[in-house]
Amino acid sequence: MALAFAIYMIGILHSIDSGGWVFALLIGMFIYTGIKVGIKHDELHSRDATSKQEDERDFYTYSGKCVTNFAIVFTCAIAATWLAPDKETSYTMLAAYGLSEAYEFASENEDVQRIATKSLKLIEKHIDEYTENMDNETQDTQTEGE
Repeated sequence: MALAFAIYMIGILHSIDSGGWVFALLIGMFIYTGIKVGIKHDELHSRDATSKQEDERDFYTYSGKCVTNFAIVFTCAIAATWLAPDKETSYTMLAAYGLSEAYEFASENEDVQRIATKSLKLIEKHIDEYTENMDNETQDTQTEGE
């Protein structure tokens, strides 16, 4: 079930243009940061402060933190778009994971091993019979041709 969910999420994420969601995220963060800084500015200027310099220092410290947070989110969003694999690579990775899980299950299950052994013996038997018939037919055509 987890594998099906992963395939579903890959389909959804790749149906959205990666540049589009990053752009929307960054615009939202920019607006949010602007609102936070504006609210802090109004809050600092509306209170009775002991000194104007202290208000300005608090405001610039707060603004710097907001800009730093915006820069971190911006960098992470850009890195996510660069590091995210494309749709084909995602499906290949899921297929490899699924095969490794199936192999692990098959290597631990005695019934699967028993059936696989019998299947291989049956295939070998049929290959031997087929090659023996082909050899006999080849010999028959060679003796008829002489």
